[in-house]
Amino acid sequence: MLVASINSKIWEEKFQSKFVNFCKKSPVLLSMIIKIQDGERGILLTHINSNSKYFFTFDYNLDPMDFIANIKKLLVEKHYPRIMEEVLEKYELSTDELARKVENGNSIDNLSKYEMRVVGTRMYRIDKILAWKQIAILSLESSTFDDDEIGSSYRYKFNGGSLVIFLKNYRSGKFKSLEEASEYFLANSLLIDQLIKKEEND
Repeated sequence: MLVASINSKIWEEKFQSKFVNFCKKSPVLLSMIIKIQDGERGILLTHINSNSKYFFTFDYNLDPMDFIANIKKLLVEKHYPRIMEEVLEKYELSTDELARKVENGNSIDNLSKYEMRVVGTRMYRIDKILAWKQIAILSLESSTFDDDEIGSSYRYKFNGGSLVIFLKNYRSGKFKSLEEASEYFLANSLLIDQLIKKEEND
């Protein structure tokens, strides 16, 4: 019993250390309390913005990092912010299309034979942030482009003020839509590089 108690204490210390680091890089705000609930010891998490509460019973047979991965899986599904990228291409209008624009009241003098059209979309999850560096790690969740690798991660440098404030505004509903929030983020961010797997886990 004493050995089991010592091992559980070591497990919890390792978990807490790793989980605090996880929270520092998480794009969502969380509070945590280690407690006993219904006779089981575990961690009670509160998602600050929604006040949603989740209790996770400690599994001392599971590596603490795997335990945290299970917590993250739920948080990703329910609370992680998304960014949608619309990919545009320059399109040359046909004679008929130009004629229809004139018919619809467009001035010939201001009429352009080109326009930008959406050719596809990508949906990203803001997976991690390094707030002190203004860095956001985006993970690709879906794409209309066959060549894209789902799960790929990309490092962006945010130049639109404070990244923390952007996420606060995102969570509070200051942006009217996902499209508006995404447009602001992408217009004020610089893609640095694509991460390899080892970097993603750092």
